[in-house]
Amino acid sequence: MTSSGTSTAVSRRALGTVLAAEAVSVAGNRIALIAIPWFVLETTGDPARAGLSGVAYFVPVVLAGLFGGPLVDRMGFIRSSVHADLASGMTVAAIPVLYMLGHLPFWLLLVLTFAGSMLDVPGTTARRSLVPNLAEAGGMRLERAMSAHETVMRVAQLTGGLLGGVLVAALGPILVLYMDAASFLASALLVGLTEPFPTSR
Repeated sequence: MTSSGTSTAVSRRALGTVLAAEAVSVAGNRIALIAIPWFVLETTGDPARAGLSGVAYFVPVVLAGLFGGPLVDRMGFIRSSVHADLASGMTVAAIPVLYMLGHLPFWLLLVLTFAGSMLDVPGTTARRSLVPNLAEAGGMRLERAMSAHETVMRVAQLTGGLLGGVLVAALGPILVLYMDAASFLASALLVGLTEPFPTSR
């Protein structure tokens, strides 16, 4: 295979890897959106606090959009994706760990929830920004690549929500939060340990 053909194949594999990471990360976000309020309701018995934890997950999405783009540009797409997923995974894992240690006041849970959601936006922005370069390097039409990205996101949102409800009901929110943290680690590994991305950064 020529060097051009090798580069094209690598780029296409890299694009598939980015889409897989996006699916895992987006599904993880949806699972967290279900598991965290459920965890609060189960551990406090207070529906108002459970609702407030859901609000703490949604509000940062709007705020992060104001500075997520410049941050991603400064750090680079790959680093932003990996760091965002690792940070999100740590904030999610910290919730059950601190609870089991007896050191999780409600205000701290809100801070962790807020921070985890805030960090998701740069990661999603970074993975989306990788798609055009990888599509071009892989000889794929941009419209097709972006359509694939949007389809992956929508399917992951739907399946993540359904899976989150089923898993929490079957296993309980604490175990699901650990599993969710592991999903963010998987997304980070997919992007960080794959073959080098031509024309990406």
